[in-house]
Amino acid sequence: FGQAIACIDRILILQPDQPTELRDRGLMHRELECWTSAREDRERAIALAPHAPEVSEVRGVLEELQVRTAHIH
Repeated sequence: FGQAIACIDRILILQPDQPTELRDRGLMHRELECWTSAREDRERAIALAPHAPEVSEVRGVLEELQVRTAHIH
């Protein structure tokens, strides 16, 4: 996942407002248990594409991440 995240980071340097890339990077951060990074990517993806077909799935994962990050703070 680390290498994939690095690739997405480079894509986002060139095109910072790509919701699908943010969504995917958030998924990878989640798999690595980087809860805050995962949550931030998911929130930004939803803000950029609130009407995307997969937004309900993204919101579901976001709710889980909000609970996980609430326990960290």
